[in-house]
Amino acid sequence: MDSEDGAGAGPGAPGPGPGPGPAPGPAPSPATGTAPAPAPKPATGPPATAPTPAPKPAPAPPAPVPGPGPATAPKPAPAPPGAGAGAGAGAGAGAGAGAGCVLVLVLLLLLVLVLVVVLLLLLLLLVVVLVVVLVLVLVVVLVLVLL
Repeated sequence: MDSEDGAGAGPGAPGPGPGPGPAPGPAPSPATGTAPAPAPKPATGPPATAPTPAPKPAPAPPAPVPGPGPATAPKPAPAPPGAGAGAGAGAGAGAGAGAGCVLVLVLLLLLVLVLVVVLLLLLLLLVVVLVVVLVLVLVVVLVLVLL
């Protein structure tokens, strides 16, 4: 607390330093010259509990009792919810992706065939133009020679 003259108590001086340290280990045995093994530490953690028993399976439905009516086939067990939808959606997506891939490959093949046909037609046109030019040059040369 502050005194009336204004001098405060302030924090105290630091302590003398670290403590004495860990206890010394056991002394070596005079017979063997080695120290005895330390005692095991007690186990820590939550106490062990018994394992949880597995849940019991649902009882089987009773067997059908034969009666005077017509015999009917037993109904199949219903599938768990979502099993049919998941399998159907997966198969559909896979088939769709496969069909799309085949369609793309067929379209690429058709595009390559069209390009090959166009290039062959251009080559044929070039040959025709060269033949026509050659014939015209020969005609002009013959006309000039004969005159």
